[in-house]
Amino acid sequence: MTDEILEKSNQIKSDLKAIDEITLPIELSKELFREFKEFADKQKKRLEKEFKRLNDIDEFIRYCYVKSIDFNYTASSEELGELFCAEVREKYEKYQKEVNDKLSSNDHEMTIEEMKTYLMSTGLYENTDVDMFYENRMMKTDKTIPIKELVERVVEIDKEYDNEPWNIRQILTNIDIIVPLEDRK
Repeated sequence: MTDEILEKSNQIKSDLKAIDEITLPIELSKELFREFKEFADKQKKRLEKEFKRLNDIDEFIRYCYVKSIDFNYTASSEELGELFCAEVREKYEKYQKEVNDKLSSNDHEMTIEEMKTYLMSTGLYENTDVDMFYENRMMKTDKTIPIKELVERVVEIDKEYDNEPWNIRQILTNIDIIVPLEDRK
């Protein structure tokens, strides 16, 4: 990060921390407390938005440095300044498009073989035919399960596991337990 951006982002982090650490008197009315909470939430959102903007600017500056884009000149007139801003905006939009294109190129649908290969690589399965019977069935179907039921199932099991990490086999087994809507009577 540039020194200016780093200083500003540190100030924002400090302001966010200060908002979180404010203690109010116990005798404060509910109405005043609600008003303060609304104000504090608005300030936090504003600061978080500014922090994200700074990160975007910093990322763009790094991109320009890597691509050897020189835009470190000053405009002597308002018209030149507008051209400079348009050029920077255009280069930033090009940069965003490159990033989005790269992200979307990674968004291809996995084949069943790719999924099996990944699952085998975890070491949790020994034989694709025997160990992956239920997983195979799930990979070949496009049936629907309600998200609410999935969340409920995950919460119940997470309580049982006492918030311990799950492996992919446990996750898939718990998804398979939920009966798809198409199979319900």
